[in-house]
Amino acid sequence: MAALFQRRGLPDPCRLEAQFWEQWPAAIRVAVKTRRAVMNNIIWLVGAIVIVIAILSFLGLR
Repeated sequence: MAALFQRRGLPDPCRLEAQFWEQWPAAIRVAVKTRRAVMNNIIWLVGAIVIVIAILSFLGLR
């Protein structure tokens, strides 16, 4: 992926993100990562509920 950006003369987005994170204080980085983890868990939980409801409705148990 990085080679694709280099061929087009664009900076590597992964490297830019790493530089961005290095500039932030550690407490802010932890808060953002924690918030991201909470949001990922919520999305995972909602997806699991939707799948369970879909299976139950397919079986006629809802």
